[in-house]
Amino acid sequence: MPTPQCCQYSKYFITLIFESYFGHDPDFFKSSKPFWVVRGAISDDPCNYKQRDREISFCPSCGKELPDIRLKQHPPEKVTVITDGGYYCDTCKERLMCCTCAKPDELWEIVPGTEKDK
Repeated sequence: MPTPQCCQYSKYFITLIFESYFGHDPDFFKSSKPFWVVRGAISDDPCNYKQRDREISFCPSCGKELPDIRLKQHPPEKVTVITDGGYYCDTCKERLMCCTCAKPDELWEIVPGTEKDK
């Protein structure tokens, strides 16, 4: 999963999410760009984000602008698809706790040169 590297805070508390993880095929995750949020400052339903009011564009700890992201040139072949409310992966048919498919945010990567390390 891509994470900003501007400071220690960003490595652990800033993550990418999609507006919704449920009921979509892998093409949705390739065409719908995820956005940066601070973990713990998101909606009460962590699996269905209908509002982008928690989207951030800079690190709240050090103030640096967050990097751009792009779809990976060679994305993982198998991506977790969930349509039953969060119990089984439709791709591999395993329970989510045993699923080894890539998570949707693993289809994306940080654009080199858009992030400055400390």
